Amino acid sequence: MQELPLAQTHELELIVDRRNRAVLLHRGPELEDYLWAQFDPEHNGLTLFTEKGEPRNLGLAIPKSFSDKLARASTLKLISVSERLHAGRPRQISLLQTTEAFS
Repeated sequence: MQELPLAQTHELELIVDRRNRAVLLHRGPELEDYLWAQFDPEHNGLTLFTEKGEPRNLGLAIPKSFSDKLARASTLKLISVSERLHAGRPRQISLLQTTEAFS
């Protein structure tokens, strides 16, 4: 059974700065231990993968302005934000582009 996209179970905010550094802020149930992420610019989608290679789609519409920057990013920081807006310790994972993914 395929899991729901993360945007349906968590509050998410994707941030990509001028230096192409990507951060995903999330609030909700604790995330699984994701090992890497894959960005597909053709379909404008971001998918997180567990150590076992199990995918979890973000389910976010990524604006074109972010898409161009995200295509140049090599890492993604995952930061949990509590109800009181306290940020947890960031976890940094590799961010692959579709052309770099295993087929």
